[in-house]
Amino acid sequence: MGFFGALFGRPDPTRDWPDAVGPAPELDAGKGALGPLKFDAPLGEARFLGRPDEAKWRDGVLELVWARRGLILEFVDGKFIYAAWIVGPDAFAPKHSSLRFARPHPVGGPALDGRTTEQDLVAWLGSPDLRDADADEIVVEWTRGEITVECELTPAGHLKRLNAWTV
Repeated sequence: MGFFGALFGRPDPTRDWPDAVGPAPELDAGKGALGPLKFDAPLGEARFLGRPDEAKWRDGVLELVWARRGLILEFVDGKFIYAAWIVGPDAFAPKHSSLRFARPHPVGGPALDGRTTEQDLVAWLGSPDLRDADADEIVVEWTRGEITVECELTPAGHLKRLNAWTV
């Protein structure tokens, strides 16, 4: 976290985690998990992912960024609540020199990349529970049990970000 984070009581709780190696585990929306890490699990259970490239506190939320995996996780009150995969160019992606686009392959779904279309997502998840389009992006959401899966697409209809969180 750095000097000021430690000074103001927000140290990096991942500082002694091992190096991150290999790909990130895949989202299993049916089980509500990222590999073995279930939503609402305590922070310590994410240790298997390895030390993130960034750990920062924002309004009581711990955001962990694995830039080379294109993966972001968030924890509130020490519990895993949100995951995002940066799949394509996105104005809200972390500004990190090592950022690489993710190529997630969710359990039961297709491999996702910047060429994935809304039609591909509908073929996987069915009709969305919500669809919102404006000049900047198209957002589609599905709720599966305790998990919401949201896909952000470019105005041209190509996936740029996959988000998942607990309901």
